[in-house]
Amino acid sequence: MKSNLLILILALLPAFAHSSGTSRCSDFEQWKSNPHEGLDPFDHDFHERLLRCLVESGEYVLAFGAAKEVLEREGDYPYLYHHMGRSYYGAGLYEKAIEFFRYSVESGGYGYEDAVYMARAYRGLNDLDGAASILREYLEFIEESFPEAPDDAWTVHPAEVNAIFELSDVYIDSDNIDAAREVLIYGVRRNSGSRRMYDALMAFLGKHGPQDLYDRYMNKKKLFLDNID
Repeated sequence: MKSNLLILILALLPAFAHSSGTSRCSDFEQWKSNPHEGLDPFDHDFHERLLRCLVESGEYVLAFGAAKEVLEREGDYPYLYHHMGRSYYGAGLYEKAIEFFRYSVESGGYGYEDAVYMARAYRGLNDLDGAASILREYLEFIEESFPEAPDDAWTVHPAEVNAIFELSDVYIDSDNIDAAREVLIYGVRRNSGSRRMYDALMAFLGKHGPQDLYDRYMNKKKLFLDNID
């Protein structure tokens, strides 16, 4: 693990030296004000907020170091591996990012962000087949966990909709227009109450066709809008 951290620090040191993103993060300021006390290994809500803030601020070295500190003191938690993966992903070290996202999954994670960022890391390696495989696997996991939408909802799960958009983009990048169309249609069938899902499918069919499917789903979308207006 120490060699991994050294690689990340060396890769990011120039960017880190000029970074100011953490000034917007109150959790970071709280952590920085007590540097000698370290991180409370049991305060996982704070860790999650801190790590997310650091990653989203581009402070990848600090995020990796903070996650590593808690990991060594407390043990495996999926969100720690996830944010270590996000740190590598942000540094452009995609193979190492995939490794840590897999650790997150294996330690009990497998949230939407693990799947999506793992797929994006594969895309960063120009491995579109790998990206598509990860997203298909995640969608199968969601379908097994949520066979249909709850009685009081028209959308099975918001994460499913987002993963479908990601997979459609991967297929488009692969010039597999038929597969992109099919996954968007699958998304509408599974999430008939998602305006975003309808809008994405209609935009796709308007550009790529065929016209008969465009007309059919335009009528379905009108019925959907009539029901919610």
